[in-house]
Amino acid sequence: MDVSDRPILSNALVALDLSSCREIVDRVLPALIGLGLQKAVLLHVIPSTHYSLDDDDRFTQVADMLDDIRLRLSSGGCDLSYHVHFGTVSYNILEAARELDSSIMVMGIRRRSLLREVALGGNSEDVIRRSPTPLLVVPCER
Repeated sequence: MDVSDRPILSNALVALDLSSCREIVDRVLPALIGLGLQKAVLLHVIPSTHYSLDDDDRFTQVADMLDDIRLRLSSGGCDLSYHVHFGTVSYNILEAARELDSSIMVMGIRRRSLLREVALGGNSEDVIRRSPTPLLVVPCER
């Protein structure tokens, strides 16, 4: 099914930077669920530039954080799950959107870094330019 043939709130991929963007979890996701979001996959990519694939503690920590978010938001009627990926952040976000056949992607971007991201290139800029689906970009405070 072509993405334009289905409701935009049918299947969201929510790319989370757990260290710097609470707005998505605290405000945006509850609002989308209130508007009828049917299904959402919470995604966090553990960057291979900062961690090792053998860092079991980091994977466990991230999975626990995502599960806490899932449980906190689960009462709203949205089918929530989560994925933890490892590697290049932008590549993993874009591939997950394709593999999960997302109708919309939600991701945060730090306000102070938007011009820097666009000028120098970065994960957010790469995803924005190459997104195969509609994209909701949420400005983050930090």
